[in-house]
Amino acid sequence: MTPTSRLIERHYDYVFGPTQIPQFASVAAGATIETQLPLDSDGSFILRGRAMRVQYDGGGANRLQTGLNHLLLKWSGPERNYQSQDYIRQSLLSPYFGQLGNPIPVWPNVQYPRNGIIRVALKNDGATALTNLTLYFRGVKLFEPGAVKSFTYPDKYVGAQVIPGVPFVYPQDFPLLPVTCGNFTGATSPPRRQAFVNHLGKPPGDSDFVIRAGQAGMPFSATPVNEVFIKFLDEDEKPYSNDAIHVDVLFGNGGMPATYPAGTGAAAAPIGCGPNSPGVFYPEIYVPKDHSMYLELSRNDSSYAGAVPVTFPVALIGQKVFPREVRP
Repeated sequence: MTPTSRLIERHYDYVFGPTQIPQFASVAAGATIETQLPLDSDGSFILRGRAMRVQYDGGGANRLQTGLNHLLLKWSGPERNYQSQDYIRQSLLSPYFGQLGNPIPVWPNVQYPRNGIIRVALKNDGATALTNLTLYFRGVKLFEPGAVKSFTYPDKYVGAQVIPGVPFVYPQDFPLLPVTCGNFTGATSPPRRQAFVNHLGKPPGDSDFVIRAGQAGMPFSATPVNEVFIKFLDEDEKPYSNDAIHVDVLFGNGGMPATYPAGTGAAAAPIGCGPNSPGVFYPEIYVPKDHSMYLELSRNDSSYAGAVPVTFPVALIGQKVFPREVRP
């Protein structure tokens, strides 16, 4: 068996929402649910952080996730050993429920085997149902060397040691618009996949690029954009998550208009989110020169008044990497 220190760590997020657990579509007031969350067979998983959310309130006026402060939960390790004595009100662990690119840390990390199971027990002690409850378990998968592509820095490169790096941001725009074939409407866009590209619409060709963080959102727009989800895949179309992740969980948001439930009826606006707190990829994702990866975006705002077509921006934040002999 390969020593753990030699295994490849690959960023991975497990998403468990109504698609995976139908009971999560509507968790009734006073309801208790116990369920098992099955993990993949291709690699063991190290859990490093968690997050959760419910669908933004209908209408999208204040983007409040009503009732999320009434979620009580406990979850298990690989031996179905719960990590708490009893249910824990999740608002006690994080003011934003692990969203805005700031997952609730899990320390020490918990490792699950291939085909492992995370057992979850939860209850809603509020007066309203939780709509489209989704739990996120964030961490890394472990792979044997050669099992997946794992690019990394050249032996000598600009950015090593005393030579300064080259910070860089690649903007990626996703038109969530009607098109001729009718695949998209203004309110509901099935997954739209596009390659990671530079300003010329091609894979970056002047250097390698390390993706370390991401930002998304429409900070200067009054257009309501609520339920937007993203999925990352490598150039072999191997995903970095089992399902699409809400952008307000994976990333920071430059114009975060959402408010979060606090206490019995109040709501708190997020502080310190946005550009100064982008969502971080760990480990970072290394894309070599002339290689690419895929981003897949979808939107489901059909239940929100005023939903219109938009071009949704995503910024990939990181560093260009050049061979030491080549200077930018």
